This record gives sequence, structure tokens and C-alpha cells, in this order.
Amino acid sequence: MKAFIADNNVTKTVTITGTHSPEGSERVNRNLSKNRAEAIERMYRREMERFDYRDESKDVQFIIKPVVDDWSDFKVLLEDYDGLNESQKEEYYEVIDGSGDFDSKERQMRQLPTYKTVFNDLYPKMRIAKTEILTTKDKRSEAEISLLGSRIARGDVQADTLSEAELAYAAEISPSYGAKESLYKAQVEVYGTPMAHNNLGVVYLNMANRTASKSEKDEYLRKAVREFETANAEEENAYAMHNLGQAHLMLGDYQTAYKYMSDASTKDQSEEFTHVNDATRGAVDIINGDYKLATIRLNNAPENETNLFNKGLAYLLAEDYRNATNAFEESVMVNRDFGYGFYGLAIVAARSGNQDVMYENLKKAAERSSELKRRAATDPEFRAYKEESAFRDAIR
Repeated sequence: MKAFIADNNVTKTVTITGTHSPEGSERVNRNLSKNRAEAIERMYRREMERFDYRDESKDVQFIIKPVVDDWSDFKVLLEDYDGLNESQKEEYYEVIDGSGDFDSKERQMRQLPTYKTVFNDLYPKMRIAKTEILTTKDKRSEAEISLLGSRIARGDVQADTLSEAELAYAAEISPSYGAKESLYKAQVEVYGTPMAHNNLGVVYLNMANRTASKSEKDEYLRKAVREFETANAEEENAYAMHNLGQAHLMLGDYQTAYKYMSDASTKDQSEEFTHVNDATRGAVDIINGDYKLATIRLNNAPENETNLFNKGLAYLLAEDYRNATNAFEESVMVNRDFGYGFYGLAIVAARSGNQDVMYENLKKAAERSSELKRRAATDPEFRAYKEESAFRDAIR
């Protein structure tokens, strides 16, 4: 501890828990556990002065927690003790959980044939003051984390050079999905937490979204499912369930997707998560033909361009053209570079026979998305206008 203080660590709190063993000599002084804790505090303050902490010592909070006549520590020690078998340990548990005050229980233990062993091996471990120190750790700069992250992704340095949080941040700020994959793989290998598996799975979802190859897409999605299932197996959590729903949705397994997202909704009912989860559930509702339920869920979803388009699509399929138009227009206002809002407006105009508005919005959609340009050429919504030169000009 003196060596720790000598390193000039920036100490925030020092929590000292003084304890005593159950034996009578340890309990003559009723303040023994407190005295032990206070002795550590005095030593700590003395060493801080010695190593010139100056004004920092004023900010240190000392928390003294004396423990008197309590069997909790003894039960913990007994549980991990190899010197007794289970039946012998049970004799002590029966005494502790039985009737009588602290002194009478200690006297009952003295009658047990293994008491001398416990007295010699376990009692000394309770004649202590346990000290927990919370310090301020110097944070690495974003540039340092980015540089180390790049070197970890290349395999030049060990992954544990960065903490779990730093590895996650390095992956988050990396522009390359290949680097993100390498960093999250390193996070999984070194720390193996559910969140690390979940993060790696999200990378695979994004990579699946960005490939034109169906075989590659399916492979990325299978990898994503494995990571999300691992995360959920280690600790059931709503984010892994939601992401499993996303992956199965992309695989075309709508029933499984809906099940996972429904499970996620019961696991985390916070407002923030519910909004995100309802956005995807609303998309599945559209696929399943439940347009009314889709609009209810999507009304609760974050108002980004995709969710607003999906809401407009649900209203469109329910033939509620006024609300569909409003939702598509909101999608356009949120992001004018997102062509789908314009495409939705073009469909509404086509159904109502308003050709000028249809061509105007169709042109804007085609300018923003080559996929929508291709789709418009074969979309049954525009069948009546396919031979018109204005239509061909709009999607040129």
C-alpha cells in the first residue's frame, strides 16, 4: 500500500472495512474493528503527506466501515475453505442460522470437533482491515486510442494494451469495417463479455448490408447470429435479442425475427429501447400484412428517414393516403438525400392520378438511388405510365 501511495496515484476515495474474529479476546474492545480501520486511515494520510500530495489530500474521502458481531465474512471464508467437507461446514451453518445471540453461537462452535482447525485457519483472516481504493485513471486521448487501435487491428501490438472500453471506442471511431471487425474480435478474445460479442455481431450486420453478393451476405448474417446467440447465452439481454431479430429479418425468417423482438420488448421496457425495437417490429408487421399495428409501432419509433418511410409505407398499404403522404414528406424533410421518401410520394401520386407530382418525385428518387431507378422500371405501381416519355425521362 505504501508503494501504491508513493506512485502518486490520484486517490478519490479510500473505503476501509475493519473486522474482528468471533473469539472472545477479539471482542473485549468493542471498538477494535473501528480502531483497525482508523489505523489504516492514519497511515494513508501520513504517507500522502510524505510524498507531497499537497492539495489533493483535501479531496480524498475516507469511508470507515467497522463490522461488529457479524457472521457474514466468516460464512464467505467457510464456503471457500478446503479444510472441511460439506457436512462439517453444514454444522457451522446450522449454528449461525440457528437461535441465540452472537456469544452463544460462538460457544456452540467451540463444541464442534473441527473448531480448532477453523480457529487456526479462518479466524486470523478476520483480524484485519480491508482497504478499497478508488483512483482517477489518466485517460488516453482519442488520437492515442486510434493509433493503438490501428496497431492492434494489424496485429502489431497485444489487444490488452487497450482496456475493454478503449477497444470498443477504437472500433467505433475506425472508418473501416475490416478494422472494426478485427478490434471487436480482439475484444471478444481478451474480454469475452456479452457486449463484445454483440458489438462484433453488429459489425457483421453492417457488412451484410453493404455487400452485393448474396453468398457473402448470408455468411455475414450467419456470423452475426452466432455472435448474438453467444452474447445472449452468456447473459440474456434485450440488445442481443433485438439484433437477432434484425439478422433473421435480413435472412427472410420473419417469424423468428418477430419472436426475438417480442422477447426483447419484455426484457427491456425502457422508453429509449422500446422506440428502437418498435421500429423493427413495425417493419416486420408490414411484411406480415398487419398495417394497423405497424403504424402504431412506427408512431413510437425514432423519427429518422427510414422509420418515417416505413410508417408512410404502412399507411400506403392500408390505403390511408393522407397519412402516407405526411409520413413520406417527413422522411424527405429529415434527409433529402434519402430517395425512398420521394419514391413513396411518387406512388401516392400515381394512385391518385396526379402525373406531374408523380414524375417530379420519381425523378428525385431516381437521382438519389440507382436501386430505386431500377425498381421503378418494373414496379407495378407505375405500370400505367411505363410507355410515357415523361416516365422514361424521370428514371433516365
